[in-house]
Amino acid sequence: MDKEGFIDKLEDVTSQCPQVETPLHHLFVDGMYARTMLIPEGTIVTGRRHKKEHINIIVKGSAKVYTGEETQLITAPCIFVSKEGVRKAVFAVEDVIWTTIHTTDLTDSDEAFEELTEKGRPHIHEALEAQKQNKQLKESK
Repeated sequence: MDKEGFIDKLEDVTSQCPQVETPLHHLFVDGMYARTMLIPEGTIVTGRRHKKEHINIIVKGSAKVYTGEETQLITAPCIFVSKEGVRKAVFAVEDVIWTTIHTTDLTDSDEAFEELTEKGRPHIHEALEAQKQNKQLKESK
């Protein structure tokens, strides 16, 4: 299976599973955007394809990371560069704190995310939104 086929298939399967909160923290300063995510142990995360090179900093934990070319075990502390066009699938072996640093003049996290990444697959977004709404409905009862 080609590299995109694998990540797409993984995303198709995991989008049907109960979703795990992956808290985000955003920081903007002088043309830079730092996006930090907490990935709980045992969680699989698939990302969007990035339009630009960016820096990755693994502050805590370890994860198996598939980039379409290979799978690597990455353990904190670790800093590396992702090239333009890279899309990753991540399995958190331990709780992971992962920060990416991007260049942008934007100061809104949603706008920056859209500028820096290619559009996600619509049916995946719809499946995740439906799960979120079902969860909110259950909590309101």
